[in-house]
Amino acid sequence: MLLNGFYINLDESPQRHHAMQARLKALGLDGVTQRFPGQRGDGRAARISASQLGCFLSHQAVLEQAPADRFTLVLEDDASLAAALPRRLPALLDPAQAQPWDILFLGQTVPYDSIHPLDRLIKASKELGDIGAPDFARFFLMDGAMHYVWGTFGYVVHPRALPRLRALLRQFAAHGYPTSWDGTLRTLIKQGQLTARCLFPYLVGVDTGHDSTISGRGPHLQHQLHALLVNLFLADADEQQRLRAQALAFCPSATDWQAAYVGWLIYRKLSAPADADTSAFA
Repeated sequence: MLLNGFYINLDESPQRHHAMQARLKALGLDGVTQRFPGQRGDGRAARISASQLGCFLSHQAVLEQAPADRFTLVLEDDASLAAALPRRLPALLDPAQAQPWDILFLGQTVPYDSIHPLDRLIKASKELGDIGAPDFARFFLMDGAMHYVWGTFGYVVHPRALPRLRALLRQFAAHGYPTSWDGTLRTLIKQGQLTARCLFPYLVGVDTGHDSTISGRGPHLQHQLHALLVNLFLADADEQQRLRAQALAFCPSATDWQAAYVGWLIYRKLSAPADADTSAFA
């Protein structure tokens, strides 16, 4: 498989570094995926926060240095990798695949106030069967122009798209970084300058044991709730079993545990104080 992988990790986050190394080794991906030092925002002119700028610069630097002849896997160091990732990724990168794409998102999330997209995802996962089954294989690709909202914790860039994407990102830099990294990709996708696909269900989620390093994303509890919403659609047996057990503990009479879980997450997001204890979500 012609793949080079990177996970972005700040020097001051050694625990995330060690956790990601251990997971990659367990999945047999340590040989093709290496650490990439994350950057902090500096004093350059930008219309986004310093931490958002650091995120943008980190992803941009990865893509500037990525080999031109290989698919580039980009992970953030709080990514949760499904056990099926190394088994399913080669098929997704097969040139014979019918759906062309420049960037493939291996996981993403949607806002809490977007009930209809959440409802569609729940129904889609049910139609596919048990996404937590060890032999689950019914993945499909959604049109990114219609379905991508945000989620750059795990994605792949096609080698043919690298030169164009680099040039586009330099244009955003020249205009003072007007939008965050997620927002920039969303703009390029909506404008038709990038062709994107969103994998469903997901092969990359978010580790709920970490807080966001992007300031302005709300308190720790709010970040964890977003991570749990992502992982609700992660095709991983251990995570699906854990979330289902949580849902039934909170709502034993639920006939639709995923819908009950979403309702509970929304309630917690709206009602929890900023300093709420997060131990129940670990």
